[in-house]
Amino acid sequence: MAPYPQYTIGHLDRIAGIDEQLKALPGLHIRASWRDGIAVGDCIRNGEKLAESLADA
Repeated sequence: MAPYPQYTIGHLDRIAGIDEQLKALPGLHIRASWRDGIAVGDCIRNGEKLAESLADA
């Protein structure tokens, strides 16, 4: 079995930069394994959280 991919050094800084740039694009939301967790469960959980926040808006 292959090991899980790992985020490289500086990954959180890159995510913070993306979040900052997204502020200029209201309505655009990004969720992906490179962003919020590599496991399928993480992706499902993050998708559900995003869906709930959009439904509440």
